[in-house]
Amino acid sequence: MNAKPPRKIIKEYPPKDNFRQHRFAESVTFSCCKCGQSKTSKLVAIYEEDWSRKFCNGCYGYLLSKKGT
Repeated sequence: MNAKPPRKIIKEYPPKDNFRQHRFAESVTFSCCKCGQSKTSKLVAIYEEDWSRKFCNGCYGYLLSKKGT
C-alpha cells in the first residue's frame, strides 16, 4: 500500500536502487522498517515509492553500502 507523505516535501533526491530520499520542510517522526526504532528527521528514505516503508538515514546508507551502490 502506498501511503502519503506525512509533511510537505521540499526536495526529492534521485532514486538509488529501489530507494528514494525525500527532505521535508519540518522534521517528521517515523518508525524505520529495518531497525524498528522511532526516528525524527527531515530526511527520510522510502522503498519502492511506498510511504509505508520508511527507512532512517543510517539504515538507508547501510543497505546501499551492502549492494555496492
